[in-house]
Amino acid sequence: MTKTANVEKKTQVQMFDEIRGYLINQGAPYEFVEFLDGRISLLTAQAEKAKERKSKKEKPEDKMLAAVEAQLGEKLKTGEEITEALVEEFPEVSKAKVTARLTTLVHNGVAGKIQVAVGGGKRIMAYALAEYMPKDEDED
Repeated sequence: MTKTANVEKKTQVQMFDEIRGYLINQGAPYEFVEFLDGRISLLTAQAEKAKERKSKKEKPEDKMLAAVEAQLGEKLKTGEEITEALVEEFPEVSKAKVTARLTTLVHNGVAGKIQVAVGGGKRIMAYALAEYMPKDEDED
């Protein structure tokens, strides 16, 4: 099996621009070049509108996420402990909201989670900053 080099793909605008340059060098009819100019300007306008829509959709800063992250350190904490610590700052806080933010932090690699025994055969998740989480022995 042949492996290809990890080459970045060209955009349509880049391809049309290269074709345009080739056509000009070859002395192709001007309407071909004009057509490509129209396509390039259309794609550029579409990209600008997409950026505009995306910037409007971006979520505002999540202050609760920052507060949950600030609660994490090297000591393991449960979602319940973090929720209790945030009640004064965020009256609308719930364990579900804290857990959702903890999941985001774990997914982004900021935090780590581990199951801990709490007695009576029960186990719950506890969280800490990722840099303080125990490392697996078989990892190199």
